[in-house]
Amino acid sequence: MACFADAAGRDVFAAVVEVQRSPDERKRFSWPVYHSTVRARLECDTVLMVLCFDRATAAWARAPILTGHPEYVLSPLVVGPDEFPVITDEERARAQPEISALSALAHGADPACGEAVLLAFAQSLRTLPDDRLAVYHDYVVAGLAPAARAHWEALMSTGTYEFQTEFARRYHGRGKSEGRAEGEAEALLAVLGARGIDLTERHRGLISSCTDPERLREWIVRAATATRAEQVFG
Repeated sequence: MACFADAAGRDVFAAVVEVQRSPDERKRFSWPVYHSTVRARLECDTVLMVLCFDRATAAWARAPILTGHPEYVLSPLVVGPDEFPVITDEERARAQPEISALSALAHGADPACGEAVLLAFAQSLRTLPDDRLAVYHDYVVAGLAPAARAHWEALMSTGTYEFQTEFARRYHGRGKSEGRAEGEAEALLAVLGARGIDLTERHRGLISSCTDPERLREWIVRAATATRAEQVFG
C-alpha cells in the first residue's frame, strides 16, 4: 500500500498495490474488501492498482468487478508488460534499480530483449547494500518465468556477469542447499520487515528451521503482497 499525506499530515490519497502472477477468481471477491478496508481506515480517496507481468493476466485483471450493488463496480488500475519500461541500459538500471527489477519481471522472458534486460538488472544489483540486494534478487528470481529463470541462472554460472559484493559472491558461490536457504531466509526477513508484518516466535522458528530454498522463495513471493503473517505461512 502507498499513502500520501498533505502538509498537515492528513492522509489524502492511498493506493492498494497488488502483484498478480496468474488469474485467480477469488481476487474478484477479496480485492473490493482490500480497497474498502483501506478507504475506511484512512478516510481518503483510494485506488486499487494491480501489477501483472504477463499480458494474459493483465487482460484478466482489467475486467471490471461487479459487486452486486447498483452502480458499485470496481475497475482495477492494471499495470502490465506494455506499461513497464524495457530497461536494457546498464547506467539507467544502476540509477533506478527498482524499475529495473520490474522490467526484469515483465520482460525477462522476451526473446527480443530478455537477455539485455536481465544483464541490466544484474548491473543494478551492484548499487545495492547486501540486505536490499537479497530482497531484490530473490523477489525477481522467484517471479521470473521458468525460461527466464533458467537463462538468469545460466548467466550467473557461466561468468557472463560477476557479482561484486561479498554477500552475492557468498550467495551464488556456495552451491550448498544450506547456504542458499540461509540467503533466502535473510531475504524473507527483510521483505517482512519492510512490509511491517509482525512475526511471532513460531513464525521466526519456521523461518530459521527451514532448509528448503524453494519453500523459502515461495514465502518471499507471498510476503511481497501480504498484510499478515498468516497469509505468508498459511
